[in-house]
Amino acid sequence: AAIAAGKDVVTAIKALLAGCDQPPDLPATAAATMAAPDLVPVDGLLAQADTGTIGDQTSEVLAARGAALRARAAAIAPDG
Repeated sequence: AAIAAGKDVVTAIKALLAGCDQPPDLPATAAATMAAPDLVPVDGLLAQADTGTIGDQTSEVLAARGAALRARAAAIAPDG
């Protein structure tokens, strides 16, 4: 167990040292053209997440949709 713990420590030190390298320099044109992403309020996303519910019929609905998709795939398959 002590040998395994020693190997874990060595591995952790190697990982930390690998992260100490300088990041590559980006060309000035790439940095100038990259725009920061727009931040959006999370309230709308949370409201959408709360609208979906899993009920008693969820598994039957999903099984039916899966069967319909498999039938469509079989119909357009080159060998089907």
